[in-house]
Amino acid sequence: MGGITLYINHIPLSQFGGKLRANYTVSGSAVTADYYKPRDGNAFISLGSRIGLKTITLPFDLYGSSPRETKRNLSALDALCLSGKVELYLPDGFYYTSILQSIGVPQQITPSILSCSYVFLGIQHDKMVKAVSNGSLQAQGTLPKMDCILSASPSADAEKYVVAGITFTNVHQGDQIVIDGITKRILINGGPAAQRCDIIDFPYLVPGDNTVSCIDPVTVQYYPSYV
Repeated sequence: MGGITLYINHIPLSQFGGKLRANYTVSGSAVTADYYKPRDGNAFISLGSRIGLKTITLPFDLYGSSPRETKRNLSALDALCLSGKVELYLPDGFYYTSILQSIGVPQQITPSILSCSYVFLGIQHDKMVKAVSNGSLQAQGTLPKMDCILSASPSADAEKYVVAGITFTNVHQGDQIVIDGITKRILINGGPAAQRCDIIDFPYLVPGDNTVSCIDPVTVQYYPSYV
């Protein structure tokens, strides 16, 4: 994708007769600091920070050949944005997996032009990256934890087979093992297989160096994501 327009679920805003204004904004990530402070003294202990979503404010103008067409276009656009989790692509070159937080009251500029606005909450990321790891991987992005999908295929039958610290039992040569930390599924040959492993938590990537343990190559898929 490219240009200066806004895409919502890969559909350009212009398809609805819309034009994004240049004064759209993307905030920093919401942050909540966790800490412990004793009643007395001036010292405290940092317990880390919880990183939330960015606020994305999108003002735009909507055009139509008649007042009725403009309002029909706005209704269709509202329905798209209210369909659940949506994928935004902005002129800054980033994608934002988002949910709609609010819809502004449309202001009439002319009978056939409306000034509108949406506010979304979302995660900033790039396109999905796919790489093969032979034990280590350099991950892009700055978000401290990034969900990922790990795929491996045993080179021989094994009673126990370990992928990223997760042990699978009774696997066969050529099985397609998938640990999907994005949709939270464990699959073998396309079928549910959580009962065939000892998973406690899904693996994730951190920015920079990562270790992906397995005797066979592991295909890693993830979205580089940003604070």
